[in-house]
Amino acid sequence: MSVLQRDRNVTVLRPAGRFNRRLGGLALVYGAVGAVALALVLLVPSLVAWTADSRSSVSWLDAMSFAGDGWVLAHHGSLRAPAGSVTHVVTFAPLIFTALALWCARAGAKALLREVEHEGRDAGRWWHPVALFIGGYLIAGLLLAVLGATGTATPRFLTVIPGAIVVAAAGFGWALRAEPDAPAYAVCADWWERVPDGVRRGVRPACEAALALFAVATLVLVLLVATHTSRIGQVNGLLGPGAVGTVILALAQLASVPNMVVLITGWTSGASVHVGTATVSAGAVHTGLLPSIPVLGAIPDPGAFPVYLRVVPLVVVLAGGYAGARAAGALSTLSGLRTKLTAAASAAGLLTVGMSLLAWIAGAHVSGAPLARAQVGLVVLPLFALEFVVGALVAAAALHYIRVRRSHV
Repeated sequence: MSVLQRDRNVTVLRPAGRFNRRLGGLALVYGAVGAVALALVLLVPSLVAWTADSRSSVSWLDAMSFAGDGWVLAHHGSLRAPAGSVTHVVTFAPLIFTALALWCARAGAKALLREVEHEGRDAGRWWHPVALFIGGYLIAGLLLAVLGATGTATPRFLTVIPGAIVVAAAGFGWALRAEPDAPAYAVCADWWERVPDGVRRGVRPACEAALALFAVATLVLVLLVATHTSRIGQVNGLLGPGAVGTVILALAQLASVPNMVVLITGWTSGASVHVGTATVSAGAVHTGLLPSIPVLGAIPDPGAFPVYLRVVPLVVVLAGGYAGARAAGALSTLSGLRTKLTAAASAAGLLTVGMSLLAWIAGAHVSGAPLARAQVGLVVLPLFALEFVVGALVAAAALHYIRVRRSHV
């Protein structure tokens, strides 16, 4: 009886070399569903605004094309937008849309991995579901880009491909973390074990330090908005968007908050942030024209900053110090100074790469339109590298000598 009463959900390993067509089809479908889910989320506010706003002059097809255009931008694709006789190239990836795309891809991958458990696994062909899932996501994304092309703006299809592949793969990897029995998990774990130990130890501290920087940047943004509410209201009044337009404009600005937080984080390193033709440097706000976006009214008046703001880059140094101390602190007291400095430097390097990449993705730019840009200067990369590494190495060395001294007491 005990044999008959065993759990029937046991996983079956299929003979090596046999391809499960049904599972392959499911992988394509779930990948496509993960892509379409984001488009449906973007489609709802677009159609609601088109229906509710009596002043809307576009067709329902133009309103639906927003879902395709938003999907393209969320994956760091770009659009061609005609303006009279000139065509501009729009590049802007709302990070909240990108995060939502990653979550949708993860949801689709989780559903696929449950099917893998039920259908049985072929350890020799572990990569088939992964490749087909990514392929389904990419195919659906290109079809959504075609939907976006029915509107005024036209997606640049080749720019969609890299972002779609990265998001689909990252979403699958995120879902895979909860499925340690999957063959792909075992393969990825084996690859991860081959990464130098110092680099692996630096991932978590780097993420924690990045979150701390984002918290500081968010506080700065809240203070700026709170102290310039009247100016923001004036800009909104001049635009006269109406009741529905005000709600849509507010939602659009909220969607860009993560991008603004990342740009402020770049500014804390000492790099300049260019908004329109104005520049916010480490020491002053240089006058210039700004796009007619209400939240940009929170930018301080042109002129020099107070002297005490010159020490803001120390925040980045402290974040690097935190990452370095956490990476070195995870090692035993008996570990040598060189080992701890290597772990700290790895954390600082990962933090530099991650923050610099985010600063690049968070920027917005419209070719041929000087006012339509919001970017951190390229100098942010060497500044992040210097400040993170210095902070990490100093903190790791100090922690090492403190521990050694205590061990001899």
